[in-house]
Amino acid sequence: MESSIRVDVVRGNCRGILQVDCKVWGRVLNIDNSRMTTDVNYALCKGLCVLRYYYDLRQGDIEKALNLYGNGYKYKSDYIGKVKKAYKLLYGGAAWEKMLKR
Repeated sequence: MESSIRVDVVRGNCRGILQVDCKVWGRVLNIDNSRMTTDVNYALCKGLCVLRYYYDLRQGDIEKALNLYGNGYKYKSDYIGKVKKAYKLLYGGAAWEKMLKR
C-alpha cells in the first residue's frame, strides 16, 4: 500500500515497504536505514511495531490506529479506505467487518 509493494522506496524521512518515518522512529526502534530499503522482513517488522504502538494507544481500535499510522493526528479517511479496499480484495468482501469483531 504505502510503497506500491516495493521495499526500496524512500520518501523524505520515510523508508521501506510500510514507509516508516525514520526521523521519528529511528532511535525508538533502533532502525538501520539501509536495511529498511533492502530487507523486506526487517522493514515489515519495524512498520508493524509502529502500527502495534498506535493500536495499543487507541485501545484496540484498528481504524484509529491506521489513521495515526497513515496521517498522524490529522484525520483523513482516504487512508483507511485504501487499507479496507486492499484487505477486502485479499480476503473477501465481509472480511474487514469480521476482522474487527475479533
